Amino acid sequence: MKLVDQYIDPNDAATARRSLRDAGVASHVDSMDPHSVLPSKSGATHLGLWVLLDDQYQDAVQVLENPSHRPVRILSPGEIDEIEACAEKQNKQARLKDAILAALLFACLLALIVFTALDFFLDI
Repeated sequence: MKLVDQYIDPNDAATARRSLRDAGVASHVDSMDPHSVLPSKSGATHLGLWVLLDDQYQDAVQVLENPSHRPVRILSPGEIDEIEACAEKQNKQARLKDAILAALLFACLLALIVFTALDFFLDI
């Protein structure tokens, strides 16, 4: 997965994604915050347009610059749906692994605090 472009306007990101899909390029729009100013303070957010298959990156860039560009590898709508479903499944699995890791780290930290507190109070 490679970042193709960034957008502030969600409609621009959706339009670009539709253009890529119509050309047979699998893509995904995801939010990102690459600047140091908090979006709640500035009102700005960035949306990343990502190509799902690395070998379609150059074609994605060219389609956005020139809508009549014909990609080397054109995917059917069914293939794009399948790739998007697979990518979403992988994202869910990654988020689940992150949540489990965070829970384990929290449990270890809590056990350390309880152990330290018990050790402190039993020594008094």
